[in-house]
Amino acid sequence: RYGIIEASIALPFAPGVVDPGYWPAFWLLGSSVQEKAWPMCGEIDIMERGGKHPDVLFATCHYGDSWEGWTYNRPDNYVSAYSGGSQESIWGAGFHTYTLEWTPTALRWVFDGEQVAEFSDQIHAARRYGPINPQYGAPYVEQPMRFFQEDFYIIINAAVGVSNPENDCAAEADHR
Repeated sequence: RYGIIEASIALPFAPGVVDPGYWPAFWLLGSSVQEKAWPMCGEIDIMERGGKHPDVLFATCHYGDSWEGWTYNRPDNYVSAYSGGSQESIWGAGFHTYTLEWTPTALRWVFDGEQVAEFSDQIHAARRYGPINPQYGAPYVEQPMRFFQEDFYIIINAAVGVSNPENDCAAEADHR
């Protein structure tokens, strides 16, 4: 917990063929996932790429007091999309450096030395529109940085055949 977490990652690229069902990620999952479940355990996506826009990378954190009524676009879910350039510059140009600067009060995402996103209790509070989220009828999560005060697992993976309709990400897999 806390500190700088960084990896140099190269994503494969074949010109004209970036499969929307290929979902690479460099992320953290709260070590209390077995006791608290998700999203109560917290999740921090340092680099995630998936969906219909292969030139976009995501810096995301997921958190919440319960699973009930949870959807991807709720305000207790911070998502920041940033461009790493063209598909070719992300997917085939060698290694890029993905960094999370994690303090007790803030999360900062850095791509190749440039800060691309930041999250804190103050940033979350500025996104509020009242005590109840009008879109979901659920209370806003207070002080979300509390979900990021424990140990986390570091995970690097590439999911294949992912289906996420909210990101228009689906691929058929040949399971022979």
